[in-house]
Amino acid sequence: MGRAFSVTIALVLFSAGTRCNLSKEYSVEEPAGTTQSDATNVKEKLPGESQNKDVATENKFSKFWEQNNFLLRLRTTGGGFNKCTWFRRDNSNSSGVTLTVCTFFPNNGYGREYHTKFWELGDNDSMTLQDNGDITIKRLLYHHPEGTCGVVSYQVFMNADEAECDDNDYETNPDRCNGTRCTPVDKAEDEYLCKDNTHYELLVNAKRMTDVPEQCNTTYAKYIGKRRENKNDDLEGCTCICDKPTQYKGPQSSV
Repeated sequence: MGRAFSVTIALVLFSAGTRCNLSKEYSVEEPAGTTQSDATNVKEKLPGESQNKDVATENKFSKFWEQNNFLLRLRTTGGGFNKCTWFRRDNSNSSGVTLTVCTFFPNNGYGREYHTKFWELGDNDSMTLQDNGDITIKRLLYHHPEGTCGVVSYQVFMNADEAECDDNDYETNPDRCNGTRCTPVDKAEDEYLCKDNTHYELLVNAKRMTDVPEQCNTTYAKYIGKRRENKNDDLEGCTCICDKPTQYKGPQSSV
C-alpha cells in the first residue's frame, strides 16, 4: 500500500513538473469583466503615460510570457507574500496577457487560485493592471535570453477620493494617504491616485527555480540594494500544480 501510494505521488509530481515546463499555449476562458479597454481607460488617467498602440510587438514582457506558462515569484521586496506562489499564463495576444495567481501548499498537498486578471502591454516593457480603480504597473528590467528568469519592478497607484488626498502637502504631511504623493486624476472629478513605493520581484520558471541563472540574481540584487525582502527559503514540494485544489488530498483512510 505504502509503495503504491509513493508511486502515485511521484507520478503526480512528474506530471506537474512536465506541465510547469511547457512552452505551448495553456488556455482557459477569458475572465468576465476584464478587458483590454478597461486597462487602457485607467492607464490614460496617469500623467505622462504614452498611449502608443504599436508597442506590444516590441514589448519584452510579451516575449517573456511567450517563453513561459508558469513563473514562480521567488523573491520580492513587496508585501502580501505567500511561498510557492505562481503566475499562470492563461491567454495572451498582441494587446496583453491574462494571468492567474495561485499558491501551492506543500505541507497540505493542495493549491489555491486567487484571481485571474488581464494585463495590458505598454511602453517601456511594461504591463498594466486595473483592479477596482487601482492601477498596477510592472516593468521588465531584465530577462534571461533563454526566458528562464526575469527581474521586474512594480508600482501601485491607489485610487482615493478628495477627502483623503485634497490639499495634501507632501513636505509637511508625508503620512497622509499611506505616506505617498497623491496626484489628481486627469478627466475625473474628485478622484486621486496615490503612488506607492516601487517594489521588485525575481521571477523564475520551474526548470531553474533551484538553480537561478547568475545574471538574474545579480540584477535583482543591484536593484533592491539593502531593502528588506521576502523569499522562498525552502522549495521542497513546491509545484505549479495549484489550479486544482482537489488534485491531491493526501493519504486516504482504508476504514
